[in-house]
Amino acid sequence: MITVLDASIGNYDFTLFDKINNNQLLVIFGNFFIIIVVVTFNILILNLIIAILANTYNIYDTRATGLYLSKILNARNEMEFDEHYGALLLAMAPLNCIVLPFVPYALFKEPSTKLNTAITIM
Repeated sequence: MITVLDASIGNYDFTLFDKINNNQLLVIFGNFFIIIVVVTFNILILNLIIAILANTYNIYDTRATGLYLSKILNARNEMEFDEHYGALLLAMAPLNCIVLPFVPYALFKEPSTKLNTAITIM
């Protein structure tokens, strides 16, 4: 058992089996046995870690939908379309270059629904 644990943490001392003088088959069997046990031990530990992570994910997965919906409901009041500046704020990536010259005018003048409507139509 100590040999298996030592091999599991990286201390591969296969010279232990070379002390068997009479039977070469036992030396080969001992080396393969340690390799098989170490690989199996690592696979079992990896499966244990995956099971723990999957269990943790399942615990929080049921809460994720409620948290997501509560964040949407909280952000609903913040993300309303503004009649005066909505077109300037909601322009997509290629259109924001077209809208850019109107930004200083919109900042220094009073809010205008007509400007917003014109930019939205454009």
